[in-house]
Amino acid sequence: MNVKKLFLSTLFVAMLVVPTVLGAIPLAVNTPIGVVSAEVQEAEARNRNTSANRPRSASVRNTGARLHQNFSANRTSYRVEVRQSTARADIRVGLREGQQHRWRIDRRNASGNWVNGSYNSWRARATRNINRDVRVNVNQGQERRLRLQIRDRNGNIRTLTFNVQRASGNTWGANLRANAGTFNRSFDRAVTSYTLTIPYNRTAATQVGMRSAQERAMSRSRVRIQNADGTWRAWSSWSSYSRGQTNRNVGTIPQGRRAEVQFMIRGAWTNRSNTPLRTRTYTVRVERPTHSPAQLIAMELLATNWGFSRGLLIDYLVWEGFSRAVATQAVDSLGINWYEQAVLAARTELRWENEDGWGISRYMMVRVLLWLDFTPSQAAHGADNSGANWYEQAVIQAQLILRWVPNISRADLVHELTVWEGFTSSQANHAANVLGVGLAASLSVQLDSAEPSGVTESLRRDESQVRDAIDARRREAIRQLELE
Repeated sequence: MNVKKLFLSTLFVAMLVVPTVLGAIPLAVNTPIGVVSAEVQEAEARNRNTSANRPRSASVRNTGARLHQNFSANRTSYRVEVRQSTARADIRVGLREGQQHRWRIDRRNASGNWVNGSYNSWRARATRNINRDVRVNVNQGQERRLRLQIRDRNGNIRTLTFNVQRASGNTWGANLRANAGTFNRSFDRAVTSYTLTIPYNRTAATQVGMRSAQERAMSRSRVRIQNADGTWRAWSSWSSYSRGQTNRNVGTIPQGRRAEVQFMIRGAWTNRSNTPLRTRTYTVRVERPTHSPAQLIAMELLATNWGFSRGLLIDYLVWEGFSRAVATQAVDSLGINWYEQAVLAARTELRWENEDGWGISRYMMVRVLLWLDFTPSQAAHGADNSGANWYEQAVIQAQLILRWVPNISRADLVHELTVWEGFTSSQANHAANVLGVGLAASLSVQLDSAEPSGVTESLRRDESQVRDAIDARRREAIRQLELE
């Protein structure tokens, strides 16, 4: 009885196993309660390369993409190079009879990390040698990864990896940074030349950096330093290409000297032989001035030769936004000869007064220079060395008065020139004689204290009016200078 049961049990098992091995009975069966399978479970799959799970071939089928490595049945990793103008890679893997396969496509994010896709279902076991074509779409400068798994009959799995990299012509920079100083303009990726001005008193090393706009682009840098005689040293060697932020240390720059930094950005994977090379170079000139910003502005104002007193120059620097302490330190550090400045100021005022049709006396010139904050001795020195001919100035002022009051008497004209304009009696009578007003040149005019009745008040300038006019004129001149 036991022998009979054993025989029947063995026969039953054989009837199940043999057809199953031959494929007549599936290893996985769908039932109302789920899938019942005699196959090796996913968790039990073995990642092991065997001769039974080797591919027959691997290739890229479309124009504009290529497999970097030659195919080898034992190779598991490949790089696929895609031209900038090609949007995909059509990858073909040859499979052997009895093999199953599946695949997934991963993407690399901007941080350089892979974001894994999901595997599709295992395909039915091949009953003959077949080819599997997988299309991988990829944008410029991006990277995709095809992972295709091959499983043999014993559940051993081999994984083939294809890194698909598409070239990009994006060579733009994304930003420009420095650890000190101020750039001459905000960063604009289309502008490739910049100037970085560092503090005149900076002795620490200066570092300049740039990041490429495309995350897979590569960049490198080099630097050169200016010699004391203004010539340039040779460029340093280019650094190695790297992704992300590229920083360059230019060291300590002596006062009044410059350095230049260049950043070359290479489009992602455009260094491959099957795609054109794309690069863009940005140049940054680093300058360390010999003077502070306040000193530079003061020197710029002094270069106009308008003439500035110490107080006035400090006031203008404060007007430009510097603190009074900084402005004072800057002005006092320049070693300015204020007597020379008084002469320049006197000549400037003389020119401006004459251009407006006014004459000016020595007395009025000294007053103007005092209003410009020169000391009395500086003001007197400036007036006496201005090159003015006070007799000619009296004639100019008399002409202006005559245009307003054509019928003015000689006495009133002399009174106006002496009492209101500060000319001497000799200068006033000289003007009257030259213009033929009243008595002959030899006639002595006695001035009385009575107020002349024939002169309009609009011709007379009090101190506040003159001071305001001078200040407004100078401010407008400085504003025009800044616009140039």
